[in-house]
Amino acid sequence: MRLATALALAFAFAVPTASAQVVLDFEGLSTSPSGGVFAGNPLVENGYRLTVTKGVGIHAFEDGWQNDRGSSNGTTTVYTYVNGSTETEFRLEEANGAPFTIASIDLAETFNVGDFAYSFGVTSVTIVGQKVGGASVQAVVPIDGVSDGQGGAADFQTHVFSGAWNDLLSVTFTGTSGTTNVYMNFDNIVLGGCASNGVPYGTGCPGTGGFTPTVSSTRCPGQTVTLEVDLALGGAKAFLFAGVTQVALPMGGGCTLNVVPLLGPIGPLPLGGSGAGNGTVTLVVPDPVVLATTKVSIQAFVDDSGGAMPFSNTPGVELTFTP
Repeated sequence: MRLATALALAFAFAVPTASAQVVLDFEGLSTSPSGGVFAGNPLVENGYRLTVTKGVGIHAFEDGWQNDRGSSNGTTTVYTYVNGSTETEFRLEEANGAPFTIASIDLAETFNVGDFAYSFGVTSVTIVGQKVGGASVQAVVPIDGVSDGQGGAADFQTHVFSGAWNDLLSVTFTGTSGTTNVYMNFDNIVLGGCASNGVPYGTGCPGTGGFTPTVSSTRCPGQTVTLEVDLALGGAKAFLFAGVTQVALPMGGGCTLNVVPLLGPIGPLPLGGSGAGNGTVTLVVPDPVVLATTKVSIQAFVDDSGGAMPFSNTPGVELTFTP
């Protein structure tokens, strides 16, 4: 209940904002079936700059290169390498120097286990983020040693960053191995933006025009939670309720209350738009600090006499917050 209370207090001071997610998937790079193709150093990809600081630049592999010698995820991947050293390293920055958030990255060895060069693959990746103001964050990712080429096991492993990896000016990835030739494969770097954080349940109640409003949620870990009400009556007022238990209590007219115990209402929140199905409102609240995985449910109600009841309402949505 303390989490729901914190959300309720934050709603009162919420302001609209926008956020976009960027995925560096490297699919536009040139590749060859005969091996890696140099892509640049630095390489600017989708508004972000990757600079190899230990090694010979970024190279691109097509899946299944040289009769399936390499780690595979079914798409184009990139790698950096160094000869004569036990470390290879690259730095990631927003191309214009703006702060950014990193959500995840896929990492792998480079050669599959049947290849003579398999031992050159990284065994560990140390990741250091430099933040605005001089603070830093760090993670060490052991590489699982699984690399059997196309098909079979998953060669790439996804490292998911905690909410502390925000307000970053740069992130440095240092791959190490037990040999003096080091190869590090990576792909699908997810940056900025927010991930979906809402799982709908139950049923909503339609209003004017037969439209049933919806409420959705996205979360930027360590930063904000965005709640959006859509498909409501434009110009009407909405109210949000929070709770920790999912229910389906009849309220008449086929409408159900989907959250208890009730905390709220939070509002009134004026809906933008005009006419049936065009009402919308977006709220951005601070991401609540939690010590363990916590769940809270929300439901929105809209003043609307055009349905079976003098209101319409959304289904419930369960939000999950992790440390």
